[in-house]
Formats: sequence, structure tokens, C-alpha cells
Amino acid sequence: MLIILKYPRTFGAKETTTFLFEVYSVPGVLPHHDILEIIFDNFNHGSKYESKVFLESRLRNLSVGDFVGLEGVWYQCAGSGWRKRTLAEVDAVMALPEYMPWLKF
Repeated sequence: MLIILKYPRTFGAKETTTFLFEVYSVPGVLPHHDILEIIFDNFNHGSKYESKVFLESRLRNLSVGDFVGLEGVWYQCAGSGWRKRTLAEVDAVMALPEYMPWLKF
């Protein structure tokens, strides 16, 4: 399964970041919600579940406002859980000069 992480320009970041990686998974075995929680743990320092891919990438922690694409479906990390987003919404946020995740769109 191809997983796409998109980090918008937040908190003074000068550039957006898109990170792709692939994991071997049997489609349909885990629901997207469970996969998203695993990705969140794997891409956060201090979770005790940091993935080797994350540690070697030197990315910042996955955080509120960031996006994850799974099998063509997009999700945005929220203060609690995840929100499903369209590709158009993801592209609009990624094009902003700075995104403030606490503002709703």
C-alpha cells in the first residue's frame, strides 16, 4: 500500500513536504482508521513506536493539519482523530503561503 504524507507550511515552515513510502499490507484487512493511528504513532518522536523510515527521514512529527493519503483517500490529522478530505481540499491547503490548522475551512 502506498502511503503519502503531506505537511503544509505551518508554524513558519518555508516549504511544504510530501513524503511517500510503501508498506506491504493485505488490502481490506485493517480499516483506514486503524492504519492512520499506526501511522500517527510511527511518525511521532516519543511515541515509542517510531518507524525506521520516520527516523531516517528527519521529518518533523505528524501533527494537526497534516495529511495522509491511503489508497486514494485523503485524511487530515485533527485535534482528536482524523477528518476525511477531498484531493481538492488537500491541494488548496498545500498551496497556501501558510496554513493555520486551528482555522476551519
